[in-house]
Amino acid sequence: MRDEAAVRAWRPEDLDHLVLLHGRVASYAADARTEVTIGLIGGSGLVAARGRARHVLLPGDLGVWLPGQAHHGRPLADDGRPWECRLLVLELPDLHRFGSDPERRLRTVEFADPVVRQPRLAARFLDLHRLLDRPASTLEREVALREFLEALLRDRGVAAPGPVLDGDDDRALRRAGEYLHDQLARNVSLEELAAAAGTPPFRLIRLFRRRFGVAPHAFQVDLRVRTARRLLERGERPAQVAAEVGFHDQSHLSRHFTRIVGMTPGDYRRATAAAATRRNVQDSPARAG
Repeated sequence: MRDEAAVRAWRPEDLDHLVLLHGRVASYAADARTEVTIGLIGGSGLVAARGRARHVLLPGDLGVWLPGQAHHGRPLADDGRPWECRLLVLELPDLHRFGSDPERRLRTVEFADPVVRQPRLAARFLDLHRLLDRPASTLEREVALREFLEALLRDRGVAAPGPVLDGDDDRALRRAGEYLHDQLARNVSLEELAAAAGTPPFRLIRLFRRRFGVAPHAFQVDLRVRTARRLLERGERPAQVAAEVGFHDQSHLSRHFTRIVGMTPGDYRRATAAAATRRNVQDSPARAG
């Protein structure tokens, strides 16, 4: 997300698998491979492009972008006025875990149109986003998150049964994911990864594509970017982060990070620092008194 004004980014301490952003944006481009982005538009609207399709999002609209849907946006107004956005980013498995009943055995979720023009859902999202930005109990936050996602999938999502993997396949994918996580900074070969997973290389490729929709190397890049995001949130510098997570150099990190997240590592580091400063001011004794 390229931004002319300040954008804050944060994780709720008790739900740190979520990323929240809030700010004014003049343009953006993103191509997340394993993450779902849900955004509420305020102020002026925008025009988002996904492939050859163009989507107009007006103030009060929700946008839902699933993994593998590269998209970019520009202001709707001719004068180029930025729009306000509130974003919630979560992993695709978490959308299934928090938003759907396990008894339904849903494997894939599709949104034929990423624009959700439903005032009640937008109001629920705004309440959820604000709840995740202020002190609240974990129980209250988890209930609000699950109820919003369930309502979103029920009212606007098209849930379809996808390929079911057996226990051996699940274990192979879990071992492969754990190995990539443990060997984050190493240049892992396909043969090495397949041996760690306990399955032949070509089968491992097929399993990754069936479960995550991407090949193992793309999953590895996304894992590195997700880890980089957490390190940047701690205040580490991009050059140091690049070395820690396995990118060749800072420019290599910046290229993949910007493509997936929609903002540069430096901008993301500043956005999370701004959110931390705001929380510290809110929690200060002078403020409380």
